[in-house]
Amino acid sequence: MKKKTYKLSALAEFNTGVLQTRIEDPITEAPSDRIIFNPLAETPKYVHGTSELPTIQNGTAAISMLQKRAFIAKPQPNTTEQVLTANYTALSFDDRIRPDFFVWWFNCSIEAQSQLQERGQLGRRIVVRDLHELTITIPDLAVQEDIAKLYQNGVEAADIYRKLADIIEEKSQQFIQQHIAKELAHEE
Repeated sequence: MKKKTYKLSALAEFNTGVLQTRIEDPITEAPSDRIIFNPLAETPKYVHGTSELPTIQNGTAAISMLQKRAFIAKPQPNTTEQVLTANYTALSFDDRIRPDFFVWWFNCSIEAQSQLQERGQLGRRIVVRDLHELTITIPDLAVQEDIAKLYQNGVEAADIYRKLADIIEEKSQQFIQQHIAKELAHEE
């Protein structure tokens, strides 16, 4: 397996978003065709208006500057644009690296984690300058694809198990509440 090490700035262009407070168009939870890119949000927020804003394309890697986690932008139902805010930096890679491999590398590799720990105090958000300086060792594209697929399968399985755990917890709570209500009714 051939591997080469590069500075991240040699492999990618970095696109930063706009501060959400600087968006002049209204932002609400009511659906529109423009959504704020935020894979961590439980409730999506939508932009209502036509002002020119930075966007992220589907399949692009993005880094949460606060959480220090990478994601792939995925299509969102009934939307045509995902607005990129300052909380995220999008990375457009050249043909030597797959975005989905990069997400695994950034989130899980010892190489990335040790560099991120070296770059700043605990709790400090990462800055674009830090990203430019990261060094990444990349295998050939076939190996990158295999790693990315394994990682994505693991992420999807973990998500399914989290949802299943939530359902089990909810059903258990319902059962307990019903059981308590029956016990109280028998006592009276």
